[in-house]
Parts: sequence; structure tokens; C-alpha cells
Amino acid sequence: MKTKKISLTKINCANPKIVKKFIGLFDKLDGKRIAVSTHKTADTDAVASSLIMAKFLRDNNISKAEIILQDAPHKEALHVMEYAKESGLYIPTHYLKDVNVSNFDGVLIVDTNSIRLMDKLIKSNLPIIGIIDHHNPERNGDLIQVEPEYYLYNEHSSSATEIISRLTIPFGVFSEKDLKTIATLAIMGILSDTALFKTGRGLTFGAMHKLLGITDLSYEEIRNTLEVTEDLSVRKSILDSMRNVRYHSISVDENEYIIAISTAKEGESLMAEDLVDSEYKADVSFVGRWFEKDMVTGVACRANSKFPIPLTNIINEVTKKLGGRGGGHPKTAGAGIPVEPNVAIEYFLTKTSEMLNELKK
Repeated sequence: MKTKKISLTKINCANPKIVKKFIGLFDKLDGKRIAVSTHKTADTDAVASSLIMAKFLRDNNISKAEIILQDAPHKEALHVMEYAKESGLYIPTHYLKDVNVSNFDGVLIVDTNSIRLMDKLIKSNLPIIGIIDHHNPERNGDLIQVEPEYYLYNEHSSSATEIISRLTIPFGVFSEKDLKTIATLAIMGILSDTALFKTGRGLTFGAMHKLLGITDLSYEEIRNTLEVTEDLSVRKSILDSMRNVRYHSISVDENEYIIAISTAKEGESLMAEDLVDSEYKADVSFVGRWFEKDMVTGVACRANSKFPIPLTNIINEVTKKLGGRGGGHPKTAGAGIPVEPNVAIEYFLTKTSEMLNELKK
């Protein structure tokens, strides 16, 4: 297949090695039937980066890529997929359980390097040709045990959509209409993965500026489009779970930090966000939910901008003691711990307290 060539200098990326490595991916995928996939329970960044990557492979005549999801995405991510479809950007999308994997030559994974979050893909025996991600595998404590032919990650990017939009848009293969949709999807992915800019570097704000210049929508319009009203049952469950919230405060030099913990029957991620989403609330929160099928407690971890310890560091310490795996970002992360919810969140409280006390002068 004939792909469009481009000068490396036209791609606005912090690391030229990443650009060269990305272009080197083309030969590995050329002419193959490729599936683009991501982590389990895909979030907005995972879905948006999958859509952009698959569209690029198609429009650049590299592969008639399709998307395979391991399971149902988050509600917000489903909303983003519907937005893309309504905007005319459609990529054939399937659930892994409905796919004959022998019809594909391999899979390109975006937005994860975690064994725990791609275990269904690994068990399917679909060859993993490559991974494009922004999570530091060593920080996640969950280094992949597969050996893809191609592995690209840039932890300086706030999201997978930031990496992939920076690398793909300069090729100029997208139509004007699709380009506007892709820019909007990229902004949605960045907003979601930075928790509305609780995290993010100068490169991220530069990317946002350029992406907003492409799309017809304002920042407020995109943010409003991204918002999804939760089901009434979930909202009620979160309010009920608020009764279980306990907190502990620790002073570190001139600062005082509030650690909040709780359990929930559903909506643990939303609850964890609510507990820190105000200067008058907790500085860090851990909300556990039991998943009977996997026999693990899923712990949603959130922190505000002033909390001094990366959540991934706390998760690493907890999993050393209790087992399980986790990962994510300094302010937004999650873990699967093979103990009951109350045991898991109590140890998160204990370990976080210890780590804060170690910061004292």
C-alpha cells in the first residue's frame, strides 16, 4: 500500500526518536488486517485514541483497521463513541467475545501496558504487534510480560490521545470534516485523562491550543458535550456510600492533608472524584468496590493538585504487601487488590499516612 510521506520536522513532538519510531510502525502494519484495542473498561482517552489511530491507519492506506474492545467501556466513553459516529467518523467496532481472532493478523494496543488491563487480549492469542502508551511501565509496577515487536511510550504526554493526535494530524490525511472531529476527540481524551487539567505539562496546553484552533467548538462546548448524566441508581448508590466515608488528617510541615476512604456498591470512580473535587474536601481519596467475578477489590484513587505523592507510588507499595496490580496517573489511578474492600482501603490509608509522615523535615 502507498502511504503518505512527511518530513519529521512537521510533526510537533518533544522527542524526535518517538516520531521516527512511529513512522517505523508503518512497515510492520502495512497491508495487514489490524485490530486496534485498549485496556479493559475503556475510558474516554482509550476510546478516543483508538478511534484516531484506526482512522489514521485507514486514511493513510496502511491497514483497514478495526477496533476490538475487551469489554464494555465506561459510560462517558460510550458517549464519545456515539459522538464520533454522529459526526460521521465511524470505525467498525467489535467486542472481543464476538470476534474470530484468526481473521486478524495482529493487534495494536493503545493507552495501556498493563497485563491486568489487557489480559483478555493476551488470552485470545491475538498477536500483539505494538503498544503506544503514555504510562511509565516501571511506575505502574505492572511491566508487560509480552514482547511486542513495537513499543512506544512517552510519559511526558498527559494522555494517549495527546501522543497519537500529535503524531497523526501533521500527515494531512484526514478530510477537513474528519479533522475537526478528530481534534474534538483528542481534546475530550486530554480533558478526561487530566481530570480537567489537574495534571498536564506545557506540551499538553500547547496541544490543546492547536486542537481548539482546528475544531469549530469552544472549550465550554466540548466540556459540556463530554458530560454524561449518571443513572439515578448510581447517583443514589454514591449518596448512600457517602455515609461510609472516613477520613484522617496528617500535618506535613506547614501543610495538612486529608485522606478519605470509603466503600461503594457501584460508582466508585465518581465517588472518589467527588471526594476530592473541591478545595474544601479531601486531598486524596480511596474508594473500594468488590468485584465478585474477578475476586478483587477495585480501588479508585484520586488526588487534588496539591497532594505531594503520586498515586502510582502509593499503589506500588500497597500491591507489594497485598498483591494485585494497578496503575494510572499521579492524580488519577486505580488498582485491583485480592482482598476484601475494607481491608484494601484500610491499608491504602495506612500506607498513605506512612508515606506522608516520611516527607516531614
